[in-house]
Amino acid sequence: MNSTNAALLAGRVLLASCFLPSVISRASNLSGFAALLASKGLPYTDFLAAAVMIIEIFGPVALILGLAPRLAALSLVAATLLTTGILHRFWEMSGTIRMIEQAVFMANVGAIAGLLLYLVTGPGEWSWQSWWRGE
Repeated sequence: MNSTNAALLAGRVLLASCFLPSVISRASNLSGFAALLASKGLPYTDFLAAAVMIIEIFGPVALILGLAPRLAALSLVAATLLTTGILHRFWEMSGTIRMIEQAVFMANVGAIAGLLLYLVTGPGEWSWQSWWRGE
């Protein structure tokens, strides 16, 4: 079972790394992210921008550690669905930008799929949760 636990740990680390570029960008310009959400017609954009940033900071840390797997997975799924559905509407675009946005959209769909698999499988034995339970 060590190979299974190694694969689960590697998967958690790789999945968490998918969120690193966006959280660095958002953390460095939170007001810009809120303005972008406002330009899409969303209400409470300061709150939403802060919530997404917090989820995208703590969610990957929880993934790596195997801490609160269901909460981490569901929070990241919700944040990814929100940002993907609002910011990467490739079907409304044309040309090169459409291809770029479609690629980002599909990458995010892949991350959501990985999070759903994590939700079902759990973090494995090499995790905080397993250690906490004494497994």
